[in-house]
Amino acid sequence: MVICKICGHNQGSHVDADGQVLSAAAEAESDCLGALGPSASRGNRDRPSAAAPSAGLSTKEESDGQTLGPSHSGNAGRDGVPSGARSQLNLAVSLTHDQRVAIAQEIQNAEWNRQWFAGDVGNAWIEELGESAEQYLSDFGYQPESLSNILRVCAKIPQALRSSSLRFSHHVVVADLNLEDIDEWLGTCEIEQWSVAEFRRQVKGTKPRVKRWSLEELRALLAAWYEADAEIPIGEMSAFLDWLERR
Repeated sequence: MVICKICGHNQGSHVDADGQVLSAAAEAESDCLGALGPSASRGNRDRPSAAAPSAGLSTKEESDGQTLGPSHSGNAGRDGVPSGARSQLNLAVSLTHDQRVAIAQEIQNAEWNRQWFAGDVGNAWIEELGESAEQYLSDFGYQPESLSNILRVCAKIPQALRSSSLRFSHHVVVADLNLEDIDEWLGTCEIEQWSVAEFRRQVKGTKPRVKRWSLEELRALLAAWYEADAEIPIGEMSAFLDWLERR
């Protein structure tokens, strides 16, 4: 008999969904974290499997580069979350302090789609524990600003709309849109295979370039403007440009 290090339950041998017999030790470590069943996929669309990131890209964090993220790995579920390390959202029993610490460590060590795991667990614990959740969230391995953004995106985009073939950063781009537009944009991005940078350009558009004037150009324009309409007083504006030059 083997005792799960996380939940403390007795564990025996189990058979997984594919009929493979799991070792008692492996089951003991993953059973309580695997209580959440397979999450819903976005609509009825098939999810293409994207290539793993290049050797120069960390699997824990995402770049804003020109490649799409991994949708599956040897230890990832359909939604890209490690199959042995899912959130506690559907657990029937309340977690102990040690269990939460263990889950926080799982999140810190996760190799694939770590952000979804961290965000869903973090939001659930905040709802359950309030400010007390901070003692566990601080162990997720993120800077406060990054974790805040992850929590926001996970709260905005339900599991049914998430695409396992796109990076978390793709979802960040559309997180502030309504759900219908999120679904449409992510579906289009899957088809077009846009990088995060290109996806952002498509969704946000290209910002117009801001015209920048030198002080010399501003003085010449001010003089030309004054000559065109001598009735306009120029003293205060000229003094303002003098002040800018001294800055």
